Amino acid sequence: MANEAHDPKDAHEMSDLEVRKRIISLGFGGDERLFIAFYRKLQQALPDGTGIVLRGIVITNKRHEDGRPFDADGPGTSDLLQELAGRPVNFQATANLVLYARDVLFGEAYYVVVPPGDNA
Repeated sequence: MANEAHDPKDAHEMSDLEVRKRIISLGFGGDERLFIAFYRKLQQALPDGTGIVLRGIVITNKRHEDGRPFDADGPGTSDLLQELAGRPVNFQATANLVLYARDVLFGEAYYVVVPPGDNA
């Protein structure tokens, strides 16, 4: 399989496993243990019924503004997972309807890290 960090495949054409491998490759330096630690940390702190999805450059490997790849300006320059990944993190709250609309209307692929209800 091609290196996920350089795989040109569109995220909408990828299986969940392929997207997960890309996330681990790009956002966690290929270390699945860091991804699992990230998942567990998030899962423990979520209110009931809340889920977590990742979207954007860690999914597409292409920055929306200019098409540049993940961490194009050097390691840790694309936002994602602060302390666990050693880089800044941005979190955004949104409703499922908004997430669905962004996917369908604007083609913004996403990956469900923690489905709503899994933190019960």
